[in-house]
Amino acid sequence: MSNPSSELRALTQRAVGQHIMKYLQIADRWSCLQVFPTWRGLVATPVILAQGSERNRLKITRQLTNSEEKSNLLVRDEKGFGLFVEILNTLRFTGSLSLNLVSMDLRAIVLPISDLNDLLSGPKVVVLQHLESVSAALQHTHFFPTESHASWAGNTPVLTGPILPLPRLKSLNVFIIPKLSVNSTPLAKLLRLALNASSITLRDRDSSNPPRGDQPFSWYTRHNFPQSYPNLKHLSASIYTEFLTAMLMETRGDYKTWFPALEKLTLFDQSNYMKRQDLEEFKDIFKGITVEVPPYTRFLDGVVTRVF
Repeated sequence: MSNPSSELRALTQRAVGQHIMKYLQIADRWSCLQVFPTWRGLVATPVILAQGSERNRLKITRQLTNSEEKSNLLVRDEKGFGLFVEILNTLRFTGSLSLNLVSMDLRAIVLPISDLNDLLSGPKVVVLQHLESVSAALQHTHFFPTESHASWAGNTPVLTGPILPLPRLKSLNVFIIPKLSVNSTPLAKLLRLALNASSITLRDRDSSNPPRGDQPFSWYTRHNFPQSYPNLKHLSASIYTEFLTAMLMETRGDYKTWFPALEKLTLFDQSNYMKRQDLEEFKDIFKGITVEVPPYTRFLDGVVTRVF
């Protein structure tokens, strides 16, 4: 016969867990489940992959393919990423059902953009059809010189054939090292894969100055980048990123051409410093929506005291 007090304690624990688990990061959720196993199922189950995880490969595969649960993936290192790719390839070749992954956090390692694209496209799209959120740290490996448009335009790879976006993706959050370059076919492909997203974050490390006006953004973006992001409501970007400059050049200053549903723009700057005049110019361009900066942002003429 069950103990009523034990059952009540378990129910109370689950009620507490349901309240706090949604606010925790993936690693913290994993720690909680080790202490409170009755919390399992309240939110997506965290799966952490790192060196040594290969010893539990079968258990990990069972968790990721359990159709009755959802999983959040956190990759800690290169070994963990390699294991995840192996599991994906095995499932693809064996024709197994899709993974139950709803989020994937790859920010602990730095990947070439093309490697992330390979992970999210082709036959793997079926395996990752439930994916709603992707976070990653990326590096540019292929870009094209901008000194002379004529010297490289004819040789620039142009995306051909249809690229199917991830069907359920809601959020793409990437940090690019050293800096975002729109003269990048891999970046164009990544944005096409994320075309259904309602939130996109494009931050980079080294965009500290406005891009030069003589760069041939329009030609390249017109032939490769999506010309409309129909579901995008929140865009976050480094204030001097080439992406914003290219978009404004291509749309002649009318951001609604690309972002008809945009409601909020969050601007970041290198080392958290920003020129107040630059912020005001973006507020004028993006009239009708919220333009904000992080609360820790510092301006050259003082410290910001509110979020715009």
